[in-house]
Amino acid sequence: MRDFSERLKTPRVLFPNLLNTTVQNSASRHRSNLDQFGTQGMCVSLFLLPLHLMPILIQFLGDHGVCLMMTVEFRMLALRLAQFLRDVREHSRNGVAHRRLLRFTRPRVGTTHCLPCFHEAEACHERSGSVLDQKRQDLASNVTYVLVHGAFHGSWCWSRLIPFLEAAGHVAYGPSLTGLGDRASLLSPQVGLSTHVEDITGLIRERDLHDVILLGHSYGAMVITGVADQVPDRVRHLVYLDSFVPRTGESMVDVGALVIAQFRREARRHGDGWRVDPPTQRPFGIGGLFGVTTEPDLSWVRSMLTPQSLKSFEEPLQLADPGIVARFPRTHIWCTGGGPLVLLLRRLVGPRALPPKEPGWRLRRLSSGHDAMIITPRALAELLVEIA
Repeated sequence: MRDFSERLKTPRVLFPNLLNTTVQNSASRHRSNLDQFGTQGMCVSLFLLPLHLMPILIQFLGDHGVCLMMTVEFRMLALRLAQFLRDVREHSRNGVAHRRLLRFTRPRVGTTHCLPCFHEAEACHERSGSVLDQKRQDLASNVTYVLVHGAFHGSWCWSRLIPFLEAAGHVAYGPSLTGLGDRASLLSPQVGLSTHVEDITGLIRERDLHDVILLGHSYGAMVITGVADQVPDRVRHLVYLDSFVPRTGESMVDVGALVIAQFRREARRHGDGWRVDPPTQRPFGIGGLFGVTTEPDLSWVRSMLTPQSLKSFEEPLQLADPGIVARFPRTHIWCTGGGPLVLLLRRLVGPRALPPKEPGWRLRRLSSGHDAMIITPRALAELLVEIA
């Protein structure tokens, strides 16, 4: 860390072609922070860089990337606290300072969800809201959804969402991919992305499904893109839930290099070089676990996650039709929950997971953490019924 601090004292060496004059001048003005605070001064120096330079810092930090998370969090808290103190000094008579204090100190209010325990579909239908009610009345025939979960998850993660879709008169499948969830016993070094693509294409062909609304959550985006390429005549609509849109020849390494680098380290240390154990928590509790932050959900999710093969993250996606995604009606759902820190980190570490900018996309936002099917299943169901 001492060596790292010394390198930050000479920003021209670290970023010779990127730091503009403003940043260099700011770094010079605050260089005394490094001398005064030592290692802690490293965090102060990071405040001086514009946000568009943060991805380069993340790549430079490597295993010390956690320091950047701390820095951004301290920055957010410091800005909010500074604004509050300014309000207090102004002795605002309209109660602005008091309202800011409440917003700064009170806990985040959110819906509490119980563990997956659902009654009959009709009871769920009565609770599902006006959008689902209206859709069920208007539909002459049901719609088929195939839901593909993300990394380390299984069919269990859809247990709250599927009853809402069924209550709206639809059919939904949410199978576990090979080696995950209730199929964890099948995990082996040979299980890869192509295995998971075959899982879903096999399901669609075996059940003779047509006009499928195919949803991929997180890593599941890789899978549904491959499925759409193999059975395009059976797919009606693609839904990318809080995920990226992969291109042919890409693997998870291309869309999340830092995350996969950590997975590789974990596989070498604890997984015989091929098995990646699921995360048990986020650094400093930022964003909870896949966006789940409250009990008993947090403990439930942690207990259900299962290891995944490293090959599934490293195997590239091979498409016969590189433009297959653009040939379907398609929707991207961006989960915006977790607060400004989580959103900022996602912009820096996983910008590919942000809503696509190309024409032809139906873009939706959902005020939820990453695992929206667990946190806000009703709201997600309404978006999916709207697509139908």
